[in-house]
Amino acid sequence: MYVPWIGSDGSWADPYVIKDITIDANGSGSGIYIKNSKNVYFTIRNCTIYNAGTGTYDAGIRLENVNNGMLIENNCSNNGYNGILLHNTSDNNTITGNTANDNLQTGICLRDDCDNNTISGNNVGISQMYGIHLRNSCYNNTVSGNIVHHSNSGIELQNACNGNTISGNNAHNNSFNGIHIRFNNDGNNIIDNNIYKNSKNGITIEIQCDFNTVSGNQIFQNLEKGMHIVNDTGECQNNTISGNIFNNPGASNALDDCFNNTWNGNWWHNYSGVDANDDGIGDTPHNVPGDGGAIDNTPIWDDGCDVSCGDGGGDGDDVPPDLTGITITISIILDIFGSLGVVIGVLYQRNPEAFKNLAQKLRKPNPRK
Repeated sequence: MYVPWIGSDGSWADPYVIKDITIDANGSGSGIYIKNSKNVYFTIRNCTIYNAGTGTYDAGIRLENVNNGMLIENNCSNNGYNGILLHNTSDNNTITGNTANDNLQTGICLRDDCDNNTISGNNVGISQMYGIHLRNSCYNNTVSGNIVHHSNSGIELQNACNGNTISGNNAHNNSFNGIHIRFNNDGNNIIDNNIYKNSKNGITIEIQCDFNTVSGNQIFQNLEKGMHIVNDTGECQNNTISGNIFNNPGASNALDDCFNNTWNGNWWHNYSGVDANDDGIGDTPHNVPGDGGAIDNTPIWDDGCDVSCGDGGGDGDDVPPDLTGITITISIILDIFGSLGVVIGVLYQRNPEAFKNLAQKLRKPNPRK
């Protein structure tokens, strides 16, 4: 379908605009297709595009070799392959606030050398394969604050996608992985995500993926493993896994079958040690199952006050007088979609500042509803 630009001169201050239209692509090609636009600025806003074709490059909205686009609050659902597709060196685009559900293959896809794009605040799900998919040398993209659900994998990085940031997303109820990176993806940051109720693993890293950071994530109630680093056709090495909460009762919290990965400062629901010196860190390491022999030497843990707890008063008990003999349970509750709560109780009978420091390590902001 041919859609003319509305007014404007294509500058950053006055971009071209397509808005407020509904397109039935009649089962063929793409609803909106922009190609070879590198030097002008444009916005596609509040459009509904459905019934695009079933070819690999068909999509509700397709950008090919395009820079400087803003895709805002569109509904690209019920298409034959992709909801939104950027490919062939499409850089510096923003995809935000869109809905891309019930697309046959992928909700939002970046492929073939697409760099420095932002995918944020979208609702993406119910695809046969991927919610959000980056593949084939896509570098330095930001995927943040999205809800990705009820697909095979919620967010997938595949084939040499390096230096990307995956942060603040809710990845839940996917039939395989919440987040999956495979085939030579290096230097990515997976941080501060809520990853839960996925039928296989919360996070899977496999096939020569090195120097990635997994930090500050809530990984809970996944059915097989919270996280798995797989030694399949090539090891994954020099990855850092720190400051995460692993709370997967009935499943394995983590499995590392590779070598030379660093695990430190994570919270484990099945930690079996104690914190006798009350520094908020378990006194014995936590062994991470798997062939790699990984160990978390500084597991986050607090089992209450075992030694004199300091108020600095020199009175022997070192407990603030108004709290002596009182146990206060602080619960961190994630209310997700009004129905799911994860409660981590921290028992406090000591210096409030010490508790505050520990709670800060565990506490994460409420996810989007």
